[in-house]
Amino acid sequence: MEWRLTINLLILFAATAFSMKLAHYAWSRRPTTGATLFALMMLALSQWILAYTLALTSSDLAGKLVWVKFQYLGMSILPAAWLTFVLEFTGKEQWLTRRNVVLLAFIPTLSFLLAATNDIHSLFWKQVDVTAGSASMLSLSFINGIGYWVHTGFSYGCLLAATAILVRCWRRETTTLYRGQAGVLLFVSTVPWFSHLLLFAGITSYDLTTFSFLIGAMALVHYVLRFGLFDITPIAHRAIVNSMTDGVWVLDTQNRIADVNAKAEAIVGQPANEMIGKSLDLVWPNLLPGRSAAAESPVEIRVDTEGPSEYYEVNRAPVHDHRGRLRGSLLSMHSITHRKMLERTREDMAHTMIHELRDPLSNALFALEMLKGDISAADLPESTQLLELTFDQTMKTLHLVDTLLEIGRLKNGIEMVVTLASFPIEEVVTQVASALGRPASKAGQRIRTVLPDGLPPAWADTAIIQRVLQNLVANSIEFSPQGSVIEIEVAAAEHPLTGERELHITVKDEGPGIPEALQQKVFEKFWSGSSKGSGRGLGLAFCQMAVKAHGQRIWVESLPGEGAAFTFTLPIAFEPALLVAAGK
Repeated sequence: MEWRLTINLLILFAATAFSMKLAHYAWSRRPTTGATLFALMMLALSQWILAYTLALTSSDLAGKLVWVKFQYLGMSILPAAWLTFVLEFTGKEQWLTRRNVVLLAFIPTLSFLLAATNDIHSLFWKQVDVTAGSASMLSLSFINGIGYWVHTGFSYGCLLAATAILVRCWRRETTTLYRGQAGVLLFVSTVPWFSHLLLFAGITSYDLTTFSFLIGAMALVHYVLRFGLFDITPIAHRAIVNSMTDGVWVLDTQNRIADVNAKAEAIVGQPANEMIGKSLDLVWPNLLPGRSAAAESPVEIRVDTEGPSEYYEVNRAPVHDHRGRLRGSLLSMHSITHRKMLERTREDMAHTMIHELRDPLSNALFALEMLKGDISAADLPESTQLLELTFDQTMKTLHLVDTLLEIGRLKNGIEMVVTLASFPIEEVVTQVASALGRPASKAGQRIRTVLPDGLPPAWADTAIIQRVLQNLVANSIEFSPQGSVIEIEVAAAEHPLTGERELHITVKDEGPGIPEALQQKVFEKFWSGSSKGSGRGLGLAFCQMAVKAHGQRIWVESLPGEGAAFTFTLPIAFEPALLVAAGK
């Protein structure tokens, strides 16, 4: 026997051993998805290689032909088993219906039977010729029949389908471990193509198919030992993700959809195959506009459906590979509809209760006003002071009720109704300073107004602006120490962007100040400071809503320990004389 034949036989026996070892390993993991099919494939490969080896070493024609026919048992099973394994491993079991499995098994069974009984019908091989090979070894050459070509077409079809599925799985998978599994299986699937390409191109006269499967088996051995091919599979991972009650979106670095789970499909109302590969902006415009792949705070969104609206909390987090490189991002959509319904119920109940308080408070205020006219301060000074205190507190409570009702309407999407008119802003400032002068005096404070001459008139709702200014001054009174001065200043200034003239109304105090990190939170509803006189967290929230209803701005400037200055803007009213001078 020539040394080349000896080397070939050693390689073939090694391939058989590898295949048997892999079959045993896969069988020991058979509860895992794909393990049983993989064990069947490795057994078929072992039988194929062993029969091929025995046919190669047989010295008589009858024995060689028997082993050639026998190797078609493994050759027929392997492609169909490989395709079935790939379908199951990548989570496409829905394609493995009973009818499809029977069809997949029909051609391999028919191929083996035709090869085994070819002497009767010659459908698999039309003619078998015998030639003398090297080292007195016999070689067989075949003129193939229709059965052979059916077998060959079916086998290549299975390999091609499995390769296409693995390519799709590899491209879609973002997790490094699962991507590596798909990549190794893809390598095993494509190796036979290269071996046949070498044969058809005339580069070699030997059929290297069995050797190509040996190379694939060696790659699988390496991967199994390193990563545990059957310890965790993509389908197990996908089953977990699909069972989640949250919608999950996997995006690449270009914001294209790489994968979605079943819940995300239900939310959008589109199947995954229609969304994958498309930009998120095309599938769901403005879902998260301008948000990067970096982890950010959750965003609440509303999804309108045929029934009641659904509410979701959307989180976005970056996805990195094992080298720390950004590979994309993960969106999760958690339903908060039930929580929103409870919040809405509580708010409706609170709004109803607050609304019911308004009428008795108004009646009480009217009665107190009547009593103030009947009681003489000279005759009953203590009663007068008590009546004044009761009147002030009742007025303050009614003002709080009105603020709560106004905020509730704004939160429910009901716009604040503003009646715009031209009015002198200095009159409103003077009225507020006078009305709040007594509470400031009781707190040991003083209100000062800075009103330059020639101020232009404001264009706004007088009553609403008066309430805004009252809230700002009352807030300063609560947080300012005794002996301090609260200043109300009005100035005409230019808009920093448009350059148009506008009015700036500023309320300054000498209180504890507001840290920069909290200067945006002070305008949130129910947020209040921890200093003396902490309020209910509604006044500033109303101020922001009222100013925004006018299309204007409000902000605070402060340093801890140096007081705070709240400023809001108002548009300037154009008087008829100015319009005529401008030629309008």
